[in-house]
Amino acid sequence: LSEHLFSINDLGDGFLSDFTENEYVEKNFAQKLLEADYEIIKRYDELKNYMLTFKGVKSRVSNDFDSFNMGRTQLFKLGYSTKSLKLFLNLDYDKVETRLKCKDAGHKKAYAEVPVFLRIKSDRAMRNAKYLINQVVAKFELKQNPKQVYVDSVKILRTKAKTYDN
Repeated sequence: LSEHLFSINDLGDGFLSDFTENEYVEKNFAQKLLEADYEIIKRYDELKNYMLTFKGVKSRVSNDFDSFNMGRTQLFKLGYSTKSLKLFLNLDYDKVETRLKCKDAGHKKAYAEVPVFLRIKSDRAMRNAKYLINQVVAKFELKQNPKQVYVDSVKILRTKAKTYDN
């Protein structure tokens, strides 16, 4: 039995370094969302197209979020974390109804402009999200754009994911 026992030192200098120097590749928003469940991608697509139906609203996909702006004013942010979408809205947290299960994220610098946070995991949360989006639209007096065409958000995500790979 003593013949089969050995110490870590017997394995050589490079043995431990193989395990401690694993290369970690951080994925951006587009890459993470493309690996998500079909339901989440479908909800993301539905919300994105709904937000873009209002005049003056533009979308920009960055490393961490899909931001929706009207000029220099940020209206919404869509993020993704394991198994749910995260929606951040430009509303006053104190005026949001408590039944909607929103949280205050305004204490963080990244969410200062969009402090109301809603996690979207279900169809009910989707209805609540659209209700809150309509409140933001009313706050900024946005009008519906009748000429708005459907945006293939999955295609946009794929092109974003490829640009980050290179």
